[in-house]
Amino acid sequence: MSVFQRRPDGEYRLCRGCEARGYGIDSWHPATSEFWRTENGRLKFSRCRACLADVAAKKDGVVAAREMAHA
Repeated sequence: MSVFQRRPDGEYRLCRGCEARGYGIDSWHPATSEFWRTENGRLKFSRCRACLADVAAKKDGVVAAREMAHA
């Protein structure tokens, strides 16, 4: 399977971390700095920003039920 898709509204990249967590179609993010981090002006596709935020918060994509109740 290709990790890039060309669509009418731009190019998308498959995030392997999101795919591994079972996010399905939500694993495809636009290839922009909004979804991917940059280094020296170039996009880095190792992990999307959502995966990096999950790792930093030690959530691993899981939201506790009590947190959802307060949302």
